[in-house]
Amino acid sequence: MNQAINLENRSILTISELVDSINEQLDQTFRHVFIKGEISNFKAYPSGHFYFSLKDENAQISAVMFKGYNRNLKFELENGLSVIAQGKLAVYGPQGRFQIQVISLEPEGIGALQLAFDQLKSKLEKEGLFKEERKQPLPSFPKNIGVVTSEKGAAIHDIIHVLQRRMPSINITLYPVKVQGEGAAQEIASGISFFDKDNSVDVLIVGRGGGSLEDLWAFNEEIVARAISDCSLPIISAVGHETDFTISDFVADMRCPTPSAAAESAVPDAKDILLRVHNYRSQIISSVQSNIENKKLHVKYLASDLLKAIINIGHRVSSLKKELSYATNNYIRLLGTSLENIKLNLKLINPKSILERGYIFAQSSEGKIITRKKNLKENDLLKLTFYDGDITTEVRIKK
Repeated sequence: MNQAINLENRSILTISELVDSINEQLDQTFRHVFIKGEISNFKAYPSGHFYFSLKDENAQISAVMFKGYNRNLKFELENGLSVIAQGKLAVYGPQGRFQIQVISLEPEGIGALQLAFDQLKSKLEKEGLFKEERKQPLPSFPKNIGVVTSEKGAAIHDIIHVLQRRMPSINITLYPVKVQGEGAAQEIASGISFFDKDNSVDVLIVGRGGGSLEDLWAFNEEIVARAISDCSLPIISAVGHETDFTISDFVADMRCPTPSAAAESAVPDAKDILLRVHNYRSQIISSVQSNIENKKLHVKYLASDLLKAIINIGHRVSSLKKELSYATNNYIRLLGTSLENIKLNLKLINPKSILERGYIFAQSSEGKIITRKKNLKENDLLKLTFYDGDITTEVRIKK
């Protein structure tokens, strides 16, 4: 049988008082609670707050992670991700909704840093930042080396020592930065951008000595990866770890396991260059000497051939001289005979020779030679030329 309630002694609460009372009880019992579940309905609001649900196969609970807490997350939240959440339980009064206010999250079964690494690596790889065709070759003989690292760490001393040992004339410019902790990634990115704009170096070494994953984390930040990708200078990533890789290693033009190894790769060894120059010099001298000997031998052969040619030419000239002399004398004799014949012919056709044989020739008073009787008239004066002289006579035509 139900017990009667005395309405005169009842305690009536407002909704706000009830919610406050529940929250007080929850705060005492569930102030620090760890729960695991799968993220669903994830939304990131412009205010910076994250809202989502955590669920398992039988139940789910609303969750909120305010901006002040989620900005420290190293990885990105996404639906389906299994996580372990730390927070406190509360009822959100304006909506009467039971929720957990999350202050920290870590992925279940894998470290938060490793997940963040995998997420960023996948993202940048899809964008093509790791492709080999993007990578620039290092200059063969750089004169100026830029270094982005801590001025207090062992890395800079190792780099300077190796560079000066291998190439004493090299110029080294340090851009000092924090290499771990809050703000380190921003400083490293600023150093890379400085050298890119300054354009005073040929190669850039970016890195630090070894350490834990947390210590090296600045070189896994997206801001550093973007700065390396956007830089026009060849960059060597030199984060001091032998087996593991950072995001910077994948984006850089060359990855070296230590700062010392980066310095080794950045410049050639001057001693090796001198040795190579010496070897090249010896090879050139040997080649020139061999070439000279070959040319001398060739000249010797040419001289012998030339002497033979000169002797043959001499014999030929002598033979030609004899032939020319014979031809000349023969030609002169032929000319002499021809000249005598010409003289004889000239003599035969010489008018004086004709006159000497008893012939005469007549000319009119005008000096015109008369060869026909019909050309004469009575009383014309004729000049008659004999072998021994001239006479003038008149024409008498016999009737």
